[in-house]
This record gives sequence, C-alpha cells and structure tokens, in this order.
Amino acid sequence: MLGYIYQYGDDAEHQDTIGKNYIVEVNLEFSEKWYLAAAKKNHISAQYNLANLYEDLGDIQNKSYSSKAQYWYERAAELGDVQSQAYIAEIYEKQAIYEKSIFWYKKAAENGWSYAKYRLASYYAKGEYIEYSPNLALELYKQASSEKVYSAMYELARIYELGEWVEKDIQNALNLYLESSTISYIPSLLRLAKAYILGELGLSVDVDKFLFYIEKAKLSDIAIDDISLEK
Repeated sequence: MLGYIYQYGDDAEHQDTIGKNYIVEVNLEFSEKWYLAAAKKNHISAQYNLANLYEDLGDIQNKSYSSKAQYWYERAAELGDVQSQAYIAEIYEKQAIYEKSIFWYKKAAENGWSYAKYRLASYYAKGEYIEYSPNLALELYKQASSEKVYSAMYELARIYELGEWVEKDIQNALNLYLESSTISYIPSLLRLAKAYILGELGLSVDVDKFLFYIEKAKLSDIAIDDISLEK
C-alpha cells in the first residue's frame, strides 16, 4: 500500500486513496522500495505493480527496465495472477519465444482472460509452434468473441463468411463484422466498405455507406489487434 501511495501520491482518482487524508508527494524511488519489499514476500499485487512501475520508469527515464519488469510479471504469473500471465505471454511473443508465449496464453485463457483466448486461437488456427487444431481455434474464437474481443469477432466473421471449419453463414458473418466495427476496428470497417461497394455479404451497393466506412477507417487507430490486454 505504501508503494501504491508513493507511486500516485494523494490522488483521489485512485480508489485506494479516496476518502483518506494522505498528504504524500509522488516518489517513485520510495514506491519501488516498498513494492519490492512486499514483492519479495510473494505479494502478488505488489509484484504486478512493481513490474508496471518498472515499465513506467523506463518511459520516464528513457532507459530500459524491461528485464526487471519481465522478472516480476513472471513471478506474479507463477503465483496465479491472470493479468500477469497475459502480460508475460505477450512479452515472450514479442521476443519470438513462442513456446513460452503459448504456455502463458494457455494459463491466462484457462483463468478466463478473454484476449488470451483470442491469441491462443490464432496459434491453433495457423498450426504454428503448436499442433494445428481448427476445432480448438473455433471454440476459442467463439469464447473470445462472446466476451467482446473485437479482433476475435472479425476472425470468426471471416470463418463464417468463407465457410472454413463451419457451414457458411453470411448473415452471422455480417452481424459480427457490424458489431466489431462499432469500436472502429479497421479490418471490419474495410470489409464492410468493400461489401457496400461490391454488393457482397447480402448487402446492396451503397456508395454513401462505402464512403462512411472508409472515412471511419481513416480516422481509426485500432488496426490489426486490440491494443490493450484488458480482460
């Protein structure tokens, strides 16, 4: 708790300090000290927060704390923290250490982390670094899609549109494209734009709607994947 208070100061925007009369200036050195003390005693939240702090310090000080952040994410992941499991999976993925990445995505998916289900589905769908399994890929895409992972909705829409692994279902595909477009997910926006200009997906040609989706895609910054690892 001391680590948290020193990281954010007396900030009413953080729920742990609401209604308390702390008068504390931000001090990241003290924050690291107290997080570290708790983390070494296997306090999972302290380990996760310490890893986050090291990432913030790297940005603030323009130097690398990535190895320290990775160490504490993995410690917390080993103790069962699902968010740390998802983060360490992504770290290993960026390092191209795919076997470890898949291991932690599996752990996070088993513990209910929706984005991890989507990433794991992508591996099963391609059969890269893991045994090819359309059935597992399809089931995980469905789970992630039902849990509002918009990139999973797009992939599932493509499966239904093309009739891969399932009976072709254009209406289901269209519904998924439309839903994933509501957050301005670019691949879905572009697919809808193409459908309106060519009269695909059971839609009539509509130049105005084509231009609408193209313009929406131009203004969006949500490209190939969900940016965050939010549950």
